Amino acid sequence: MNREFLKFFGIRKKLIIYFLFIILFLSSISLFSYYSANIVLNNTNRIIKDYIYINNVKNTVNNLITELEKYLTTASSESLLRYYDYYNRLQVISREIPRALDYNEDNLILKDMGNMLDELLSETDKAVLAKRGRISSRYIANFERVTQISEYINEYNNKLLDNTLKGGTERYQNINSNMRFIIFLNFLQ
Repeated sequence: MNREFLKFFGIRKKLIIYFLFIILFLSSISLFSYYSANIVLNNTNRIIKDYIYINNVKNTVNNLITELEKYLTTASSESLLRYYDYYNRLQVISREIPRALDYNEDNLILKDMGNMLDELLSETDKAVLAKRGRISSRYIANFERVTQISEYINEYNNKLLDNTLKGGTERYQNINSNMRFIIFLNFLQ
């Protein structure tokens, strides 16, 4: 009885094998589609997180410079307190940036941004100390240096965002071509 089942002579057995093959084939296509969609979702989430991080750094740097400028022009204690708030936020961001040796372009840009943030914080401190010492030529020179460093940081922010978007676009196009192939296979069925 067991040997008769393994023989493929009957029409029922051939249909069962045919349908099992189709079910396995469609299941594999569905799993591949799910896997590809999951990759697209993870890449999109990573791009959004990177964009939020880059935007946070940019806004914090701009707010720090704005508050520093207000303090240097008005000597307001409220501006100084807000300056120190943004200063502490940038210190935390700067400490979280990995400084390990890496040859990935994005990590090198991020490392450079970390070093520029450290230099920016140092220059802003010098400007505040010069303002407290009432050395106007010194804090003006330090503020000019701060604005120059912030422009470099914004430039590196834009490079990092551009690289992130380009990488995400390349991955998306690769997955999109795979999905076209799967859609073609689904239409053949």
